Amino acid sequence: MDRTVICCVILASLTSLSCANEFESGVKAFENENYDLAVEQFSKAISASPGDPGAYFYRGLAHREKKAFAEAVSDFTHAIRFEPKPAACYYNRAIVYHAMQDFENALKDMDECVRLDPENSLVYAGRGSVLLDNQEFEKAEAGFQLAIRLDPEQAAALNNLAWLRATCPVNRFRDGEEAVVLATKACELTKENGQLVLSTLAAAYAEAGDFRKAVKWQKKAIDMGEKDKEFLIRAKRRLVLYENGEPYRLGRAGIAK
Repeated sequence: MDRTVICCVILASLTSLSCANEFESGVKAFENENYDLAVEQFSKAISASPGDPGAYFYRGLAHREKKAFAEAVSDFTHAIRFEPKPAACYYNRAIVYHAMQDFENALKDMDECVRLDPENSLVYAGRGSVLLDNQEFEKAEAGFQLAIRLDPEQAAALNNLAWLRATCPVNRFRDGEEAVVLATKACELTKENGQLVLSTLAAAYAEAGDFRKAVKWQKKAIDMGEKDKEFLIRAKRRLVLYENGEPYRLGRAGIAK
């Protein structure tokens, strides 16, 4: 889920907290990927200021990273209740629903986010990701294309449209050459920092028939994602396909590479 390119905070309109020390400690712990400590510090902030959305929001982010999805949904729901400009809260709750494969609620939240922030390209990229996982390929394609029109350097949309072009089981959506162009641009924009964009580039080369490069980039993706066990299982399976001269075709939950 990462997808790191689409799990960022898209609005920073959260209100100030009366217990700034605990909140700031929580943010630092979150940035250092110490999610247990982050949850602890944000919980203290909530106890001191239970009607303030900021700590709920960031505790939700920490719970999401811990894959404590029910707790994350609860925290984002509280943040929505108290936050006057809740687009970021809806977006991040949608990301959690997406990870739970609750596509119906994920799309509801993404639709609300579109209503609240209609010019934000990341919202359309995220919504397209949900649609892609739900096998709604035409709508997903349109969402990615709209995101790119709004922001030609929207790395999430470029990456995910490349993934659709490289791996979709429906022939008319695939285009290996376009996939390589899109994935290459996504890698350039992210400075090749992330196993998911590298994995997409590998899939694109495989669809284009260049299995030597597909193997090269998939191995780099595996090296970069060595701490992500779920990713490694899938990535190593695709590496075997590329080594055997076969492209990858996505199934259910297609965006999870």
